[in-house]
Amino acid sequence: MEEIFASFIVLATLALCEGRVVKVPVGPLVRVEGQAVSLRCDVSDYEGPRDQDFEWTMLQAGKELQVVSTFDSAYPDTLLRDRVSSGDISIKKLSDSSVELKIKKVRATDSATYRCSTPSTDTTVKGNYFADVALKVIGDSLRVAPSIPKPVVSEGDQLELHCNTTRAFTEHTSLSVTWSHKKGGSPASEILTFGPEDKVTVATGSAQRYADGGLRLDLRGGGFYGLVLSGARPEDQGKYVCTAREWVRQAGGSLDKILEKSEEMGTVTVKPTANSLQVTVEKNTTLNMEDTLNLTCSVAGDLASLGLEVEWLMGSDASASPQVVVRMDRDGTVTGGSAQLALSRVAPGDFRLVAPKVERSNSGWYSCRVRAWLPQSSSKWYQAAEMTSNPVQVLVAQLGESLNRTMHTPHHGDFLSSASLLFCLSLPYICIPPFLSLTLDSSLSCSLSLSLSLSLSLSLSPSPPPYLPVFFLTSHLLTSGDVSFEVQWFQSPIRAVENGGAEPLVSMDRWGVVRKSAPDANLSADCSLERSDAHTFTLSVHGTRDADAGDYYCVATPWLLAPASGAWSKGRQLKSQPIYLSIRLALWASMRLPLLCGVGAAVAVGLLSILVGLICAQCCCRNALHTPRSTNKLMDMEMD
Repeated sequence: MEEIFASFIVLATLALCEGRVVKVPVGPLVRVEGQAVSLRCDVSDYEGPRDQDFEWTMLQAGKELQVVSTFDSAYPDTLLRDRVSSGDISIKKLSDSSVELKIKKVRATDSATYRCSTPSTDTTVKGNYFADVALKVIGDSLRVAPSIPKPVVSEGDQLELHCNTTRAFTEHTSLSVTWSHKKGGSPASEILTFGPEDKVTVATGSAQRYADGGLRLDLRGGGFYGLVLSGARPEDQGKYVCTAREWVRQAGGSLDKILEKSEEMGTVTVKPTANSLQVTVEKNTTLNMEDTLNLTCSVAGDLASLGLEVEWLMGSDASASPQVVVRMDRDGTVTGGSAQLALSRVAPGDFRLVAPKVERSNSGWYSCRVRAWLPQSSSKWYQAAEMTSNPVQVLVAQLGESLNRTMHTPHHGDFLSSASLLFCLSLPYICIPPFLSLTLDSSLSCSLSLSLSLSLSLSLSPSPPPYLPVFFLTSHLLTSGDVSFEVQWFQSPIRAVENGGAEPLVSMDRWGVVRKSAPDANLSADCSLERSDAHTFTLSVHGTRDADAGDYYCVATPWLLAPASGAWSKGRQLKSQPIYLSIRLALWASMRLPLLCGVGAAVAVGLLSILVGLICAQCCCRNALHTPRSTNKLMDMEMD
């Protein structure tokens, strides 16, 4: 009996629960003034036609206002009729059994309870025929004021992104702030979001950086939200956007976004470390055997946050691939160092290579390679830049080495009145050919060989019009310390090969002051001396004449600077072999002056003869004047 009674109660309950069911969203619904609002209404378990009609009414302050209907166009209340006619309030059928009330721009006066009703099409009245939902409209008080205190930063510096967000407190709502990054024309990508309800959401591309401590929040309160990027990178350059969103928690527990505002924070420029880093090494160095080699690699730039890794490279020549000889890690650990080769950090940006008692094997081209590292997190580093200095040459030699000389002088000849150029090379041993005549197509080579592979080349090439023959002499100076030279050029005329104590044509002292001797009718007066490089002194003879032919030689006196005491000492005077300059006269050049003089003299003598003849004819060679006979005497004779 008890089982039968229980079954009866269940069946009765089911019978009572059957009937029409009208559903609307669970309220209250919170929306922001000026935003769009949609309220959905569904009906189920009804009888009659499938297509059902709906009516929406507003219950506000004890009053009921008819809003809109699916079947009666005259249904809206007079207070809402204009808004319905303009489309601000409308009803949209989603299906036969569902409808949606839409308000384009909700107003504060729209806060009310909205009732969705369905006219009965059932044979019997059962179930519910309406459902209510509360709508609360709040004001738009959300304000976003972003800022970037330092828009231009160096790589490795700290970048701060400030987003000041304020709003009026409203029950059931919460706030979230999102930082986004935009490069060029690409869409913005999110970096990190704080909120709603103090939740932190990190984008996939920034997750590792956030885990390493490269991203952190700066929450000072009072609507201040800050994002700090530790160790700015070049890829951090671009535009940043701050987005604030307001959320409301629904009755079911879900969060719905009710408002969103975005503001551009500005453009950030990150200056790469490679653009500001400079690596230089001292000038070329020449040493004697057993001297100490000191080379300093100087690194200039913002070194405050950099970890520097330095390598010294050495190659047999400037074009050869260099090899690492010693290395210092960013923590100061030296690899490859020895008693013969040491590397130390003498200043924040200076790294000194020291090799005591150098040998000839230490000769070569040295360069410094620097890698700059920046901290990526508390325990990780990344390489920000790599730069290599220009190579410098280190020569190790001994003065007084014997040299083997080879020479080739294939051509001769020059034109009168062109400029002749002779070169004097200031070396402990000077190689200048004993005889030289210049032509436009001439070439001259001179080479020196030594066990330490010293090479000296001398070449002659024609210059552009007006056909001034020029040749260039290049070499390497093998002396220790700084050297300065005093150079004198002498001319030995054809009739006097040995000049003896004659005055030099032109000289240059070790300070670079040029002095010319007094003009001499038998010597070249129009000449100049130029130092074209560290070891080459060029003598130019302008407007060559017959008197310019003969032997030319230069005398060089080295002055040596002692590195220890800083005193200059005069070295042994060095004299080159004479070089012979012959003047070949062209046919027209040799006959032009006599012909012009002869023609001029003949014309002058002819004109003078004509002038003298005219003068004599007028003054000295004319007959005496004839005296006329008297007329009276003739008349007397006729009468007789």
